Amino acid sequence: MRRPTMDLLKLKQIFPSISQQPSTLGEDVAIHHQGKVYFIPSNEVNEDQRELLDAINSEPIHTSKETKWLSYLNNYSKEVPHEIDLYRFVHIQMETSSINQELFRESVETMLGKNLLFLWNEVNHVCIFEEIHSEQDVVNFQEIIDLMSDDLDMKLRIFVTDIQTDIKRAPDLFHWSLSISREIWKGPSNRVVKQPEAMRHLMPHLFTKEDRLFFSEAILKDTLNDPELLRSIRVVIECQGNVSLAAKKLFMHRNSLQYRIEKFSELTGYDLRSFEDMFHVYLAFLITD
Repeated sequence: MRRPTMDLLKLKQIFPSISQQPSTLGEDVAIHHQGKVYFIPSNEVNEDQRELLDAINSEPIHTSKETKWLSYLNNYSKEVPHEIDLYRFVHIQMETSSINQELFRESVETMLGKNLLFLWNEVNHVCIFEEIHSEQDVVNFQEIIDLMSDDLDMKLRIFVTDIQTDIKRAPDLFHWSLSISREIWKGPSNRVVKQPEAMRHLMPHLFTKEDRLFFSEAILKDTLNDPELLRSIRVVIECQGNVSLAAKKLFMHRNSLQYRIEKFSELTGYDLRSFEDMFHVYLAFLITD
C-alpha cells in the first residue's frame, strides 16, 4: 500500500496556525517535513486528523517538552524552555532498520535511572539531551554499552559530548555534534567515542583518497610493504615511546623491538625519540586507517 505524502500548502489551508514555533498551549502535534519541524496546536486537530498526520509523518512525533527543545535547538525559537546548569548530548546509532521508540525510551531511561529528552534524527539515530545534576549523575557509557546492547538486542555506537554549562551554546553544540557523529560513524570507530577523542576518528575523513596515499607514502615510505613492522611501530607510539611496555604488548623481546625501531628509522628517516617525528608518523597511521 502506498504511503500518503505530505503537501505543506494543503496542511496550511487545513491548519492555519501551523508554524515552526510551538504554540503557547504546551501541547502540539509535531510534523516533520524535509528536515524541518512544524507544530500544530493540539486543540485544532481532531482524532481522525491526528491519525492521518501520524500516517504521513515520516519521522517520530516527540513529546511536548521535546518539541520545545527541538524548536530552541534548531533556532526556531530564542526562548530557552527552562534553565539548565549542566548538560550534554549523547548520540546513539542503532544497527537496525526499525525500532519501537517507546520501548527504546523506556529501556534507556530505566538503565540510566533518569528521565531524558529523546531527539530523533533518523530511524536509527537518536540524540539524547541529558541534564546533569551532579558528578554522581554522570553515566560512563563505556561501562554500560554492553548492557545496553544486550537489553535492547541490537548493536550500538555512541558519541558523547563534553558536559556544558552555557545553555545558550546548546544549539551550536547540538548541530555540531550531530554532524560529527555522522562523520565518525561513516567508518570504523570505537563503540563509545567522547568529544576529545572524536578528532582522531575524524582524521581519515578530512583527507581525500589521494591525500592519504601521498602523505602516507611521504612519511612511511617502503615500510608500507611491511605490515608487521608498521604494527610494531604503532604499538610503540601508542605506548608513548615506552619500548619495554610495547615489547610486552607485542609478546616479543625488547632487543628485537628495538631492532625494528631502528630499521623503521633507517627506511623512513623518522626518529621515534623525537616528539615531532612521532607525531607525524602517528598522523600517517590515522589517515590510513
